[in-house]
Amino acid sequence: MAARRNRPKPANSNPTRGGGESIVLPAWIKPQLAKLVEKAPDGPHWLHEIKFDGYRMHARLAAGRVQILTRQGNDWKGKYPAIVKSIYAGRVDTGMPVAELERL
Repeated sequence: MAARRNRPKPANSNPTRGGGESIVLPAWIKPQLAKLVEKAPDGPHWLHEIKFDGYRMHARLAAGRVQILTRQGNDWKGKYPAIVKSIYAGRVDTGMPVAELERL
């Protein structure tokens, strides 16, 4: 429960698209955690990668304001200025870039 209190408020929950239509970003997306299984799935529709130990985070970009959010809801944008800079360099000002950020 303590993690919920730490979650930041969204940077801007009502940005607009080019045509003026409102976009409502979720304030929080629960990260999918790894699950221990006996055997990895197999077949042509599965792709696997080596999992490095790190911090699971996601980025949130709302009306040009970036947040790098940890599983506990802490904003770590100050710890990752290069990632923040690359998100600002994109062609959009609102979105949730799809990526896995890991600190090795």
